[in-house]
Formats: sequence, structure tokens, C-alpha cells
Amino acid sequence: MQDIIECILEESRFIKVKDEKQRTALHLAASAGDLEVVSYLIEKFDSALVERDSSGFLPIHMAAIEGQVAVIEELLSSYPHPELMLTANLQNLLHVAAKSGKLNVLSYVFRNHDLEMLKNQRDKGGNTRLHLATINWHGMREGT
Repeated sequence: MQDIIECILEESRFIKVKDEKQRTALHLAASAGDLEVVSYLIEKFDSALVERDSSGFLPIHMAAIEGQVAVIEELLSSYPHPELMLTANLQNLLHVAAKSGKLNVLSYVFRNHDLEMLKNQRDKGGNTRLHLATINWHGMREGT
């Protein structure tokens, strides 16, 4: 797999190609949970960490939507400022995970003291993660 990725990426124009939703290869790998590809793409093209798709999502948001905790950890190791990694609606990865009902991501964030600042951060509409979980009918357990 690594050989195929390297061949594609040697031709730099391929790494800049976006799909119809303006998603990069890093968006797709993060969503799929392919940690090997995510690591490789970050190493070679770290600017893709902050590229938004047509919905305003960064690769970390795609990982949160799909519950890809290992990918989120990898993305944060390269860009350790999750409070700045916001959607177009100013939602952080915790907002997106709550909205998507991804309890494994919520649990990861709440266990990680370095992500404390995300817990009560409000989005453009003034919503916290609890608002979004409630609006989208996702139950929250005590402590989340």
C-alpha cells in the first residue's frame, strides 16, 4: 500500500486534487480511519491539515464524524491546537462528535486533559457539545 501511495504522491499534482466535495486525500483517509495513509500524508503534506472541504470540515472533523480516535490522535500530534481547528460554523471536534453521536470520541476527549479547552467551547450559534447532542437526539452519559 505504501508503494502505491508513494507513486501517486511523487506526482505532486495528484496530492492537490480534490473531489466534488472539495475533500483532499487527507480528508478521505481520516474518514476511513486509515492511520498509515494519514501519517504518510501528514509527513509529506502537512498543509492539508487545515484545508476545509465544501462543508467547512477539516480532516479532523471527518475523523470525528466517523469515530476514528486513533486518527484524531495522529492529527493532533501534528497540529496540537484543536481549539483552532474549527468548522465554518466554529465547531470543534467535540461539537462534531456530539452531533454525530460518537461516544468513543467524546470519551477520548474527556479523558485527555490536553483537550480540556474544547469542553465548553461554543460554536457560531452559541451551542456547546451538550446542546448539539440534545438537538440531534444523542444521549450523553454522565461525565461527558
